[in-house]
Amino acid sequence: MDETSRILLISDEDEISGHLRDLLSAKDGYYVCRAKNKDRGIEALKENTFDIIILKLDTFDSETKQLIADFKKVDPNCIIIVLTEDVNLIESEELSRLGIYDFISKLINNEKLFLLIRKGRELHSLMTANHKIIIGLREHNSSLGKQNTLLANRIEESTKNLTRLYEDLRTTYLRTIKVLAQAIDARDHYTHSHSENVAKYAVVMAEEMGLSAREIENIREACELHDLGKIAIQDNILGKEDTLNDEEWEKIKRHPADGASILIM
Repeated sequence: MDETSRILLISDEDEISGHLRDLLSAKDGYYVCRAKNKDRGIEALKENTFDIIILKLDTFDSETKQLIADFKKVDPNCIIIVLTEDVNLIESEELSRLGIYDFISKLINNEKLFLLIRKGRELHSLMTANHKIIIGLREHNSSLGKQNTLLANRIEESTKNLTRLYEDLRTTYLRTIKVLAQAIDARDHYTHSHSENVAKYAVVMAEEMGLSAREIENIREACELHDLGKIAIQDNILGKEDTLNDEEWEKIKRHPADGASILIM
């Protein structure tokens, strides 16, 4: 039997239970599972899926409320039809708030019964499908959240690695350039230790001006490298003791621009 045609009947009356079972089985071939008391009903609902629960109630009290809550706890989407002698208006409203789908009298109106079961079964199917979709979306969102967290961690780690690599390359580059600058100072007997001295005085002035540590470090590096362009000047010009001619002087004057070109390569 298709599981979408399953009905759980909870009733302690054999006669009415037998009548309902025969009626439903003959009409549309529904599978009817009977439980003689509420505890057996809860057990049956835990073990199987039912589209409709027909619950026989003789009284409305705190136990009734708890029973309905227990059913909803097992299957939040369960459709409960109450079979009773009479339900007054207050009880009807209260039962509806508790999640009861509708009511039928023990003097069963077959047409109403079949209509309620058909509509209730459709509603249960929709609610169950919606519940599965919501669960699927939650699981999907949870999976996406975990993937986003993992990706963010990887990006963060990659960024840290790139930052460390950049700093290492920058340090190596500056160290190489400084060695070149020191070699240039050594070539020029007029400016021996010149870059070192310029950096020393510039740092003192920067500190007096209250500049930040990063700004002072930039000034230090700039001073140490300010004559870097002299690497492009021939030794016979750089170390010439006589007066420079116009062409040689032009080459000397170009060394700041040559140094800047080297640094931005």
